[in-house]
This record gives sequence, C-alpha cells and structure tokens, in this order.
Amino acid sequence: MLILVASVVAIAAIQERWRLGVNVTDSLPGQVFLIDAGRRDGPFVRGEVVAFRFDGSRWGYPADAVWAKRVAGLPGERVAVVGGVVFVAGARVAVLDPGVLARGGVKPLPAGAVPPGMLFVLGASADSFDSRYAEFGFLPEEDVLGVLRTLW
Repeated sequence: MLILVASVVAIAAIQERWRLGVNVTDSLPGQVFLIDAGRRDGPFVRGEVVAFRFDGSRWGYPADAVWAKRVAGLPGERVAVVGGVVFVAGARVAVLDPGVLARGGVKPLPAGAVPPGMLFVLGASADSFDSRYAEFGFLPEEDVLGVLRTLW
C-alpha cells in the first residue's frame, strides 16, 4: 500500500511540473515536446521556446490553443522594423511576411524597447503570427506556461 501511495504522489508531482505537448503545424522544429512548468516564472533566455495561451480567434486560430514560440527579445532590448526586416538589440531576427500582413489589418510592431515583464517571441516558420506584428505584440511573462523540451 505504501508503494501505491508513493507512486501516486510521484506521478502527481511529475504531472504538476511536466506536460506533454504535440505540435501539428510547421511552426516549430519537432513534433512532441515536454512543457517544463517549473520554468514558467523565468528568468527566460533568448533562444528558449516557451508555451503560452493566446486568444487568436480574431485571426482564425482556436481561442484556447496553447502556442509555442522562441524567445527572441528580452525586457529592455530595442525592437525595430526597417524595410520589412525585424531587428532586436541590433541583430536581424526575422522578416515581415506579406501574407500575414494581409490578414485583416495586421501591422508591423512599432519600434521600441521590450517592456519589463514582457518577451518578444517568434515562430520558426516565415509566416508565423508572432511578436513581429502589433496585433500579437509582446508576450507577458506571466502568460508563459513553461519552457519546451523537444522529445522528437
């Protein structure tokens, strides 16, 4: 009986920290991920992939879907769009996609610093809807569900 109780407690602890995620789009390299909920409070590092909820229903995405994007800009870093090219802290990180811009009034994110408590996030595909666009904007760190670990 003690082994059964210990097993249930261990499983509950694992489920509290780790969640399984499956990617069905080309938005990220990899198909199956573990979401490390123990990392939902940061500090976040450029290049990490974070999971979060975002209501993209206005643009045809499910309202309650879990999204995953790579951290490309940290609080205090300057973001600018010059000639359709996106720069963060002076480094070229992406280009704007005309197809995304054509989605019902989507505009480039205005130039400025990433605010405290926010992240600039990018998807892996060129047509990703992400922080390049004002309607997506910066991701509040408090909305992060965890950091992804690719399984395959």
